[in-house]
Amino acid sequence: MVGISKKTYKQKRGENMNKKTILAILLLSLVVLLPVSDVSAITANTGGGNYVAGPTLTQMIGLVGNFIITIIAILGIIFLVWGGILYVTSAGDETQVEKAKTTITYAIIGLFVAGFAYGIEVIVLGQFQTGL
Repeated sequence: MVGISKKTYKQKRGENMNKKTILAILLLSLVVLLPVSDVSAITANTGGGNYVAGPTLTQMIGLVGNFIITIIAILGIIFLVWGGILYVTSAGDETQVEKAKTTITYAIIGLFVAGFAYGIEVIVLGQFQTGL
């Protein structure tokens, strides 16, 4: 801490904490959402009983795509809430208000991109499953 004021040190520590928090949330969501994926629902009925079949390529692409879109949507919601918190706690500071507005704007754009990506994924994978 020699040569660094306490305010600068706290700001740097806060930035590192934000990055660590985002990384922890991302890793936690990976651990929680991956086992809940639809791989267990892919079964084949052969008349003699059900067995778990290996997923096809389009099913795997769909599962991975859904997982990534879910992560993007979760991050978008987190950043939307974070922008709201920044806006509420800005106390009239113009730079904080602008930072909050920018965060909210980019979070909303991210949510729209995730929604459009999901729509495109459904259309494209539907075409592959039914045959072009």
